[in-house]
Amino acid sequence: MHVSRIAALAVVSVLVGCSPYEEQAPAPKKNDKPSQVIKVKTPVPYGKKVACADLLDTAKLGAALGSEVSLEDRSGSEAKASSVCGVMLNGEAPGEAAQKRNFKDDMKLGVLPGDEICTISAYCAFPTDTEDFKKRCQKAGDALNEALGQWACVHQTQRAAEWAYTYKTIDPDTKCTLKVYGGPSVTDEKLVQTCTRAALDTITPESITKYH
Repeated sequence: MHVSRIAALAVVSVLVGCSPYEEQAPAPKKNDKPSQVIKVKTPVPYGKKVACADLLDTAKLGAALGSEVSLEDRSGSEAKASSVCGVMLNGEAPGEAAQKRNFKDDMKLGVLPGDEICTISAYCAFPTDTEDFKKRCQKAGDALNEALGQWACVHQTQRAAEWAYTYKTIDPDTKCTLKVYGGPSVTDEKLVQTCTRAALDTITPESITKYH
């Protein structure tokens, strides 16, 4: 009798297409919720580096700064930045005697040939919004000004008895956020403003087109 019952179950299993000892899997539930992922297009994909030679024009930078300059590409030094470019003053550095003489005259050596005038960093992999930019600046305790002809966020750092300046602003053509600060010997805010303005003038959408 027991053997007959097992045989009967086996026959039923063949007919219905499943084992009598296995439960049928429940039908998958339909997901009614729409996806919460929002895709935002940015000027340059995250992680992609823009060569300083493509981003900036040394002739235009030099004209704005009143000196011949060259670029030092440090883009690999910061993960979030699309470009990090040191703007260097061309020429041969003066000898030690000349440096001592200049220091005695005005107690400052300033930017010497071979020194960094400023560093220009471009952040093109993040969305930008002017109002949000202003709120973040004020929340950080930095100052907003319009000395560049547009909003800039200015951070001050004590450097000996003087101050060093960092300017952040949004490039209107590319929508990249720019961060510009002076070299190690720069405490002149106007020089940092000049570097920032020159960057705004020289960077164009064509500068980053091939990096989209």
